[in-house]
Amino acid sequence: MAGRSVSRPGNGRPVTLPDYIPRASNTAQLCEAVFPCAQLANPDRDPDFFERRAILAIRNDQLPPLNNMLMAQVPGDAQAFYSVDSACTEDGDPAEEATTEYLRTVDLPGIAPSVLELKVGAPVMLMRNLNPRIGLCNGTRLVITRLGRRVIEGRILTGDYKGELHCIPRMPLSSLAGDLPWIITRHQFPLRPCFAMTVNKSQGQTLGVVGVNLEVSPFAHGQLNVALSRGTEARSVTVLLPRGVDTTVNVNYEEVILK
Repeated sequence: MAGRSVSRPGNGRPVTLPDYIPRASNTAQLCEAVFPCAQLANPDRDPDFFERRAILAIRNDQLPPLNNMLMAQVPGDAQAFYSVDSACTEDGDPAEEATTEYLRTVDLPGIAPSVLELKVGAPVMLMRNLNPRIGLCNGTRLVITRLGRRVIEGRILTGDYKGELHCIPRMPLSSLAGDLPWIITRHQFPLRPCFAMTVNKSQGQTLGVVGVNLEVSPFAHGQLNVALSRGTEARSVTVLLPRGVDTTVNVNYEEVILK
C-alpha cells in the first residue's frame, strides 16, 4: 500500500545474548541443567518436580531426541503403545498405497506418535480438548501415575486442577488436509512426552527452570521473547546455541508491536 512501510516476515535481527544467561555446550548439558540426573532417577523425588521445569525448542523435530534421552533416565521399564492407523483420500476413498509400515513412520505435530513409549512418573502433554471443565485441555501437562492397556492415568501438574487424577482413553486422531497426500486417522492415546516442548506450546505454561534449545534459530514473531521469559530469573534459564556461535535471531514484526 502506498505511503506505508511494511516489515517483511522473516527479517529477524541477530542478537547477542547477555553473558549472565547460562550456556550449555550440548544437549546432555542442557538436559542436566533442567532435569538433574540424580533427581530424575530418584523414584522418591518431589511429586511436583516436573511442575515448573521444561526444555523449549523452536521446531517439533527437535523434541524426540530430548524426550527420549530424558525418558531413559526415569526409573522403571518403558511400556510401548502401538496405534491402529488408516489413511483415506479427501474424498473418503481408502489410500491403498499408504501401507501400515509407512503410516507407522509418520510423525505429525498435531497427532500422537504411532509408537508411544511411556513410563510411570514421566511428564506428558495432552493433545486434545477432552473435557475443559475438569482441566483436560489441549496443552495440559500431567505426570503418569498408572499405565493400563485401555487407559492411562495421570495427575495434572499445574493450574486450578493441579493434583487431580484422570484417566485418558485412546481416541481417533486425524491429520489435517494438506499435511499429507491423504488424511491419516490414528487410534492412539492423545499424549506426548513433554520433558521438552515447542516454544509455541509453552505460552501460558507456568515454568521456572527452563532450557532453551536455540540450535535452530527462531523464525516467528516473539518466539525468542517467549522462550527467555518463561524463567522466573535469568540464572534459571539455560541456553544451547550452535557450536561456536553466541548469537541468535530475534524476529519481531513492527506492525504487530505498533498495534
